[in-house]
Amino acid sequence: MKPIHLQTITLTLALALGARACLQVHTHLLSDPFSDDGMTIQIFEGSDRQVCMGGGSKFFSSNQDWFQVDCPDTGYRAAVTENGKRGWVENYRAGYRADLVVKDSGNHRYCCAGDDGGRCRGYCSEWESCLNDNHQSCGGVVCKNCDFRGSCSHLRGY
Repeated sequence: MKPIHLQTITLTLALALGARACLQVHTHLLSDPFSDDGMTIQIFEGSDRQVCMGGGSKFFSSNQDWFQVDCPDTGYRAAVTENGKRGWVENYRAGYRADLVVKDSGNHRYCCAGDDGGRCRGYCSEWESCLNDNHQSCGGVVCKNCDFRGSCSHLRGY
């Protein structure tokens, strides 16, 4: 049995009492013509405390596919669709669930497979979004993308 951390107990109690931080979700989808498309989802409390991370992959995903992450250790779960631009976040221990609002989003395409003659033989695409639950505590919290990296941890001190 895994030990329950004091931070998890404190957070769950705070959520249950109605005092909580802004919840942010960072999504990154890489579409590669030569392998499965992969989505990474991170959930942050405020702008700096990661409470959940995970992802999934699908063969030739579409913008209507759903990706979900579930972290039983912290009680957080999120699901996104539309290439990571729409979804919901919840803390099922505290009974809290909210739709996500896009605060920053972008995409780009680049050559990821060339031949000996310098011609491109395959293009990859990436989509990235930062969303939050639009709670009143989000007022001063900046939600921004992370330069098309699968994880925002490098920008947030992890």
